[in-house]
Amino acid sequence: MICPACAASLTGKERTGRVCARCGKRFALDPAVHGTGMHDIRIRRIAKHATDHGRLKITLTQLWYLSRTRNYAWAEQDPQGVPTGIRWLVALPVAVALLLCAVLTGGVLAFVAGAAGCVVLVVASAMRHLGAEGTAGRSDIVAGALEELAEYPSALPVVVLHDADPLGVLLAPLIRAAQRDRVVVDAGLPVSAARGKQGVVRLARHDRFADAEQLRAVAGLPEADAKWLADGFWSPIAVVPPRLLESIVVRAVERALTTPPPGPRYAHTNGFLTWPQAPQTAQTLRARDIGRPGAGPSTKEGTSSA
Repeated sequence: MICPACAASLTGKERTGRVCARCGKRFALDPAVHGTGMHDIRIRRIAKHATDHGRLKITLTQLWYLSRTRNYAWAEQDPQGVPTGIRWLVALPVAVALLLCAVLTGGVLAFVAGAAGCVVLVVASAMRHLGAEGTAGRSDIVAGALEELAEYPSALPVVVLHDADPLGVLLAPLIRAAQRDRVVVDAGLPVSAARGKQGVVRLARHDRFADAEQLRAVAGLPEADAKWLADGFWSPIAVVPPRLLESIVVRAVERALTTPPPGPRYAHTNGFLTWPQAPQTAQTLRARDIGRPGAGPSTKEGTSSA
């Protein structure tokens, strides 16, 4: 590899401990350890381009996706281990039996039985069931978003950025349904782009947050997009290049600020120092004009002059 400090070509022995044997400078990445293409010079170049020479700030997740050397669909880890209920249903009776054996017997057998009972309890408590992510935690995201928005005036528009996943495509329509007088602009990653465009990272999960029919009815997705999401596929918005994402956000904010609010217009015109006024009918206009000079019919004939 090339040393990022002195540009010397280093062999494996010349970069032991990620320290250059020529200049003594330390570097962060070694392709032999961190994978093909993972070296300081390449990552610096990617970060410089992604941040527009430092103008933009990006997250570590965005940099991670930009630094990948190949594209494929990552799948979540298959469920592993024994579920908690079944694990303790088996472990507790076995441990109790071994401990009773230790109490009722003596000598070496009692020691072995007692130790085995303790081992069973320790192993059962240390085991973890690695399964699919439940939908309850992600359902709370919608409730949390609505709770947070309730603290802001309804005249304040909302721009929704989200992954191309079931929760993301449902979030904007659910907010619109819950707060009908608020402008909501969906600026999330389109499912059609994630599903069909080459080079986009596509991931997979085992759990099902919503079925295809729900995605079609609530989010208005086409059949192909709804089925793709219902099958467990999704794509994170973090894969969108930062400069492109910035332009999308800017356009979405401009649209949110210029879109007329839904519902009765007068409900959104009573802002700071703007007092609401009652509708003015012909009768109220005549009553208001009584007593004004030249208003209404004259009660005197002729004119007088000074």
